[in-house]
Amino acid sequence: MNRSTHWIIALLLLAVLGVGSLLVLVVTRRGPRGASDEGALEEPEVSSRPASREARAQAREVRERIKELKWAVEAPRFLTGTVRSAKGPAVAGAQVRVVLEDGKHRTVRTGSEGDYTLANVPGRAALMEVSAPGYSTRIFEPLVLPASERVRWDVTLDPVEGVHGLVLVGEEPVPGAMVFLTGPGTRSPPARTDSGGRFAIAWPSGARSLQVEAEHGAHGKAQQTVFGPAEVRLVLPGGGYVTGRVEDDRGSPVTSFRLSSTSLAAQRGRPGGAPARSFEHPRGEFRLGPLAPGRQELFAFAEGFQPATGKPVVVEAGRDSSGIVLVLKASGEIYGRITDAHSGAPIPGAKIAPQDWGGPRLAGGALAVADARGDYVLRSLPGSRTSLNVSAAGYHPLLAGGAEAAAGMRIRRDFTLTALAEGERPRGQLTGIGAVMQTTPRGVEIRSLVSGGPAQTALRVGDVVVMVGDEDVRSAGLARVAQAIRGEEGTEVVLWVERGQGPPQRVVLRRALVSFPSTGR
Repeated sequence: MNRSTHWIIALLLLAVLGVGSLLVLVVTRRGPRGASDEGALEEPEVSSRPASREARAQAREVRERIKELKWAVEAPRFLTGTVRSAKGPAVAGAQVRVVLEDGKHRTVRTGSEGDYTLANVPGRAALMEVSAPGYSTRIFEPLVLPASERVRWDVTLDPVEGVHGLVLVGEEPVPGAMVFLTGPGTRSPPARTDSGGRFAIAWPSGARSLQVEAEHGAHGKAQQTVFGPAEVRLVLPGGGYVTGRVEDDRGSPVTSFRLSSTSLAAQRGRPGGAPARSFEHPRGEFRLGPLAPGRQELFAFAEGFQPATGKPVVVEAGRDSSGIVLVLKASGEIYGRITDAHSGAPIPGAKIAPQDWGGPRLAGGALAVADARGDYVLRSLPGSRTSLNVSAAGYHPLLAGGAEAAAGMRIRRDFTLTALAEGERPRGQLTGIGAVMQTTPRGVEIRSLVSGGPAQTALRVGDVVVMVGDEDVRSAGLARVAQAIRGEEGTEVVLWVERGQGPPQRVVLRRALVSFPSTGR
C-alpha cells in the first residue's frame, strides 16, 4: 500500500470512530519484529481494563470496518461496462484506458455492442480515459471504485459534429499533437490529441472547405483538405536527430549540460521542439531527438556558463544532422537573499531565474532555489543586462531589472516578495517606471501608464523615447529598451523624450516597485 493510500485509510478510520468513542486507534508502520513496513495498518488497541458490552461491540465494528476499508483500496475489481453515445447507440471500438498510481496502464477496446471488461483493477487508480473517433474524450480523475468484486461502470460520450480522427507516425498514435482547422479568415482553437492519438474539432458555421493541420514538436506536421465534417487520418513524417558536442570558449568539453530545441515556426505561435534534456558525457557529446523536420534552433545550458542560444540547424526526418558545436562562455554570479516584505523572514523554496534568456525551454535548468535561510546563488547568466523573475507560492511574483554580472564577477542582489492576502489573486510586480511601450519607426512610444508609477508624473501617452541614458534606442528592439529602463528600486534612469514636434526633452525618473492589475479571470 502506498503512502497516499495509507493516509486515506487513516482519515476514514478517524471518521468511523466519531464522537464519544472510548477506543484509541493506533496507525503504525511497524511490521514483524519492528521492521519498517510502510503502509502497514494495525487494528486499534483497546484498554486492558474490563470493557463494557457496548465498548466490545464498538471494537468489533471498528475491526470489521478496517477490513472493509483495506479491501476497498487494495482488492482488485472486475470492471465491466458499456460505452454509448449521448444520442443512444453503442460505441464500438472505443478505447478504455485505466492508468494506475504507479504509472502503469491497462487498455481495452469495446466490442460491437459497446461493451468492455477489465480484470484486476484496484479500488483507486490515477485516472480512467474513454475515447473514440468522433467523440469528446471523457476522463475520470482519480478513478475511485465501489467496494465490490464486480463493478459496472457505464460511460456516455458526447459526439462532435465536425472533423475527427487520428494523428499517427507510421501506425503509431501520437499523443499531445496540436490540431487546427484553418482557412481564409478561419483558425479554430487548437485541439490536443489524447493518449490514443485521437482528436475532434467542431466544424465552423458557414465554412465550405478547410485545411486540417496537425503538428508535433518531435514528429513534424501534416495536413489534409476537408469539405465538411469528416473522419481523417493525419500521418506525420517522424523526426530526425541532431548530434554534436558542447565545449567552452577554450575548446575544452563541457561534460554536464542541458539541451533543447525550438522550431523556428514556434516564433510565430506554433508548437516548438521537445523539452530540455540532460546530458553527461566526458567529451561533451550529445544526440538530441527526435525533433520535427525543418529548421530548428538549439539552446544549451550548463551551470557556471552563459547560455548558448540560437544555433540554427536543419533537421531531416529519420536522419542525423551531425557536426554541431555549441560554445559556452563563462558566466558571472548573482547571489543574495529572498525575504518576506512585511516580516523580513526568509522564504525557503523561492525561485529566481533570468527572464531575457533566449531559450525559454531551458529556463527551468537555469533557476536557483532559495535554501532554508532564503539564500540563493545564480551561476548561469546571460552576458548582458537582464531581468530576474522571482517567485514563491503564496506571494506576488516580482520581475526585478538591472541584473548584470560579467564573467568572473560576483554581485549581491537581495529581494523581497509581498504575500498574497486571503482571496487575493497574484499580480505582476516589477522594478521600473510603470509604462507600457511599443516600438515605432520614430522610437519607443508610450502606450499607457501604470497608476501610481514614476512615469505617470512626467510622461504622457504618445510620448516617444529616443534615448535611454547615452544609448540611441530608435533602432533597438523593445526587449533591449525595456532592459535598459528597468533597474534596481531607488536608482535613476535618464530618458530623452520627443513630445509632438518639439526637440527631445531630458526626463529623469527614479525607479520604483510597480504593481500591475491582475489579468486573471
